[in-house]
Amino acid sequence: MLQTGGDVRAFLNVTARSVVGRDIYLFIGKNREPLRRLVAALSPNLTVERDVELRPRDHKPFLVRALNSRAADDRTILWTFSRLP
Repeated sequence: MLQTGGDVRAFLNVTARSVVGRDIYLFIGKNREPLRRLVAALSPNLTVERDVELRPRDHKPFLVRALNSRAADDRTILWTFSRLP
């Protein structure tokens, strides 16, 4: 991870400094590998939406809706999370 907002750090139970450089997939629960393949296959300027289990540090896992999009530079992937009921 290169950068995170405060809501995501609260979701993951991490600090701004501790999250930089960490692999986002460490926090994904079930279906981690299919999601990794899906995101790797994203074309620039394309967005996919999936419901995934987040596993925050030292907290109980919960479901979120993840929107993944690849930037036009083809190197950066934006993750947006919304907590599901």
